[in-house]
Amino acid sequence: MSTKIQFEEQILIPARTVSEVFDYVSDFSRAAEWRSEVVESSMSPPAPIQVGARLHEVSRIVGRQVVTDSVVDGLSGPTFWSFAHASGPLPVGGDYRLQEEGKGVRLTYRLEVRLTGVWALGTPYLRWSGRRIMRRSLDRLAERVVRPA
Repeated sequence: MSTKIQFEEQILIPARTVSEVFDYVSDFSRAAEWRSEVVESSMSPPAPIQVGARLHEVSRIVGRQVVTDSVVDGLSGPTFWSFAHASGPLPVGGDYRLQEEGKGVRLTYRLEVRLTGVWALGTPYLRWSGRRIMRRSLDRLAERVVRPA
C-alpha cells in the first residue's frame, strides 16, 4: 500500500529581497533553525546551493526520529530550487519558489511525501499535521529572515 500526500504553502516575507530570502532558505544547513520538525540538517558541499548537493536531515515526526537524505535536482537561482529523495523511510521531494511581490518576497514551498507500510496507515493524521507543521515552519522562516538571530 502506498499513498502520496502533497502540501503547498505560501508566505509573504516583507522588506526583504528575493536574493536575501533565497540565500537563507537554500542554505540547507540552516533548515533546523526554521523547520519545526527538523532537529539536525546539513548540506554537502556547503552553501551556496548547487545541483547535485546532498541534503541530510534528522526530523521528529509523530514522535519518531526520521533520517532523510535528498539531492538538489533543480536550480534557477535565486528564484527556484528543488530536491528529490535519495534515501530514508519517507520518500520526499519538493521545491521552493520565490518571487518579488510589492516590497517583499512571496515564497511558495511545495512538498510531496510517499507513505508506505505503517506510515500509510497514518495518512489522515499526517495530512492534517503536515499542513500545520509547514505553516508553522514558514512563519518561523519569515521571523528569522526579517529579524536574524
